[in-house]
Amino acid sequence: PRPIRLGAYESNWHLSLARALAIEQRFEELGYRKPIIVQGVADSEYSLLDQSIPEVKRQQMARKVDIVIHASKMAE
Repeated sequence: PRPIRLGAYESNWHLSLARALAIEQRFEELGYRKPIIVQGVADSEYSLLDQSIPEVKRQQMARKVDIVIHASKMAE
């Protein structure tokens, strides 16, 4: 939504990736040992949000991390 002006991150993409990596690290700290794919998408999905939603709410909705878990082949 907005470019980063100050702080530890060079861009929204860097911030997005840092958030995703922090989640990966937490999973590992909790003992999860399977491979994890980490992606940062920055604000690339922001434009997909319904434009009738107020701007402030859309910005809040954009600050998120999606966690997708796929069943392993052993579960089949």
